[in-house]
Amino acid sequence: SSPNGKLDYPQRSGYAEFQDGLALFVNMPVSGSSSGSGGANTRYLNEWSDGGRSMSWFLRSHEWANGDSPIAKKLLRECSCVLFVRMGRGDFLCCGYCHTKQEENKQQQQLQEDWGLVELKLNLCNWEELQNCSDFVTMVSANNNDDDDAPLQQAEEEQEEGKKVSLSSMVLQGNMVGALFAAVAHLPEGKRSVETSIQLLQQALEEEGEEDSRIAKRMNALLDTMKKNTL
Repeated sequence: SSPNGKLDYPQRSGYAEFQDGLALFVNMPVSGSSSGSGGANTRYLNEWSDGGRSMSWFLRSHEWANGDSPIAKKLLRECSCVLFVRMGRGDFLCCGYCHTKQEENKQQQQLQEDWGLVELKLNLCNWEELQNCSDFVTMVSANNNDDDDAPLQQAEEEQEEGKKVSLSSMVLQGNMVGALFAAVAHLPEGKRSVETSIQLLQQALEEEGEEDSRIAKRMNALLDTMKKNTL
């Protein structure tokens, strides 16, 4: 392929189809906004869940065809789709391969009846590798859904039970998203932010005193990403 080639996609559909797979494109809402780039309806926003392991994604009912359409079969095939995500109108970040399953609940039925859409869950195949990507960690943290995010709930439950959360071990295991959530688990929802998460995580890591070059490397990458996004 040409090094100057360009991959384009119909913005209303959010995907580009190939013979053996799909490229999916998602615009996440910027901080403080209730919709993504292009005025996405708040009834079907794309949201991260489970610490960025999964994302909600929507497809028209006739394109899904109860999971029997060519597009649906490609979505359901193990790691045959590549996900690209961006904040607002920023640059797209490649989040690697993903595979899909359909959400089954009452809200899904209402969504299909009212808007002709099917809600799907994109499960990231490369989540562990993405923990070393500061752009990904910052993006997930900025768009965290506090109501159903597993890492934040786990951190809050452990604090309620009086357990000490070792943030150093979470960072060393590559769970940067979980560490950021855990650092602000004691704060009210209105006072949680990416900046606050990083500041409190830094303080906690200094207090724990774990000496490992990987911790400093990952924290420096996060700080560099924050500076880049605020310029």
